[in-house]
Amino acid sequence: RGNASNYIEDYKGGIVNLNKAIELDPHNGDYYGWRGRSNYGLGDLVNACKDWEKSLELTDFTSEFRIKNKTL
Repeated sequence: RGNASNYIEDYKGGIVNLNKAIELDPHNGDYYGWRGRSNYGLGDLVNACKDWEKSLELTDFTSEFRIKNKTL
């Protein structure tokens, strides 16, 4: 649901759902990457980058591209 929320630009709802997903499975890098997208959508670049860095740490290479290029 968190990632789906990003597609409809419900970034606050995405963060709520992704926080729960991370609580249940904190080792899934996708969740951090998607939450980074939600934060980015809200204009919170600091937390977006933190989430993307955590996602990268958990081997989500898409996040490396986002961090380097400062893009979605």
